[in-house]
Amino acid sequence: MSISQKIRTAVVQTYIMARHPEAIKLKRKGISYEHYRDLKKPWILDLDIKTILDIGANKGQFAKLAREVFPSARIYSFEPLPDCFAELKRALPGDKNFFPFENAIGSREETLEFFRSFHTPSSSFLKMEELHKEAFPESREGQSAEPTIVKVKTLDGVLGDKTLEKNILVKIDVQGYEMEAIEGAHAIFWRMRALRSWKCRFSTSTKISRYFTMFMKKCII
Repeated sequence: MSISQKIRTAVVQTYIMARHPEAIKLKRKGISYEHYRDLKKPWILDLDIKTILDIGANKGQFAKLAREVFPSARIYSFEPLPDCFAELKRALPGDKNFFPFENAIGSREETLEFFRSFHTPSSSFLKMEELHKEAFPESREGQSAEPTIVKVKTLDGVLGDKTLEKNILVKIDVQGYEMEAIEGAHAIFWRMRALRSWKCRFSTSTKISRYFTMFMKKCII
């Protein structure tokens, strides 16, 4: 991020906190006020969400946000990178309704090469292309030269034997790997009530990401 972008971001954050004092408390918890505002819409709250599936959890950013908006919901978070998972486990200390899993979600159980981005939220099973770096400057440093081998499991396989209380909200941020995640989650996905599809990877997978958004005919947040 350039100096001018950092200054612009700081100015915007200061303006938001001046207008919305609760943004200060959220920032201390590592929660973006903009994301909090987007998730805490009346029509979303009316869905009475009881279970949250956080696919592509990184360091627990969405888990913290979801806990703030849905204080009693059960949260199942999935992250394959070991160091990010270590932070994810500490995201909600003492929370008995928070269940982190150290694996990626895909169409079958296997181990795969995972391309770690120096900006870890942009890590992916796919190689990063220049268009993605242009769209998300924070990821412009690219990916590490050597991929990481990670475990992949299906969502149906991990949660199939668990009782997931309705209603279910699914958040997915897998950087272009959406269709693989869906292929292993048919039973779970058709039970959900709402979907939050995070930013998609800008690469040859963009068409897949768009199809994924169209695929779900329920509530897209």
